[in-house]
Amino acid sequence: MNLKDKVSIIVPVYNAGKKLEACLDSILHQSYQELEIILVNDGSTDESGKICDSYATAYKHIQVIHQPNSGPSAARNRGIQVATGKYVQFVDADDTIHHVMTEKLVTVAKGNLVICGYQSLSPYGQTEYLPSLTGNYTFEKFRQHIGLLFMEIILPSPCNKLYRLENIMKHGITFKEGLTMGEDLLFNLDYIATCSTIDILPEALYKYCIHQEHSLTSSYQANFWQQQKHLLEHVNLFLEKHQCNDRANYYYMEQVSLQSIINSLDHLFHNQNHLNPMEKIKEMKSLLRQIDLDQNLYYKASLQDQLVRMLVRRKQRILSLYLLFQVKNKLRHTPLFFQLKKLLRDV
Repeated sequence: MNLKDKVSIIVPVYNAGKKLEACLDSILHQSYQELEIILVNDGSTDESGKICDSYATAYKHIQVIHQPNSGPSAARNRGIQVATGKYVQFVDADDTIHHVMTEKLVTVAKGNLVICGYQSLSPYGQTEYLPSLTGNYTFEKFRQHIGLLFMEIILPSPCNKLYRLENIMKHGITFKEGLTMGEDLLFNLDYIATCSTIDILPEALYKYCIHQEHSLTSSYQANFWQQQKHLLEHVNLFLEKHQCNDRANYYYMEQVSLQSIINSLDHLFHNQNHLNPMEKIKEMKSLLRQIDLDQNLYYKASLQDQLVRMLVRRKQRILSLYLLFQVKNKLRHTPLFFQLKKLLRDV
């Protein structure tokens, strides 16, 4: 660790509007000053491109790349190609970072990767996500906690992490272009496999901004469950390859599987899904036929998780599942939803 080491902060930008200014200001106000800021304008059709150019004109350590719209993975990959720092950090254009985030990540960076917590900010409140681990871990030790960090929603994002550019380039690690979900997680699994040691800092230093509380994704995706299942399979293959798909990892991956089911059932009630009630019930039946939860495994779960798990176990209770998620969807557009969601998760 050297506080003079340069950090390349890569920001993929697509129609971020005025939120982009808050994002860039939070980066410019970092206590750590050895930065290069790479803005990849991914074919924005609003004022984002002009905002990027104006900041690059005002600050010498900001550079802008303009490219046709190709998606966030392609934008991040382009940023990696031109990065020159020892470390790489990713920030999304509508989020902000704590003013000491970069300094704290660099300060604890003994190994190949640093992981921290984050805050999720919505119009109705905020939730803090902190890793329950702390300190420096060898890969052999860290692999035993993959399931836990996945369940805590600490593992998937690239934005609560600090990477070594040398590792990325040496092993040719890239974000998978063309995927609409989970490309971040796959990048992280590929990168973690190259790490000798990993540092974990249990502080919420990244601020993830949710501007709408209506869905996990901004648009409806008919293959949402298939994508969730694909990601679970990738994590399990990683665990099997590194001989750690047992005990704690198995226990936590079962909980992650249940949450993926809940997310997929939730997604059927996305406001852009125009299936009628009978068609939704048919989709729910199809989804449940593909599920194989370990019914003999007992674990502490939220009230929502316990209820859904019971109904999934009794697959004939499809109408009860439908009504549960229909009511949840009706509440979703009210301020009560955020408090109710926290209650169901914490009970």
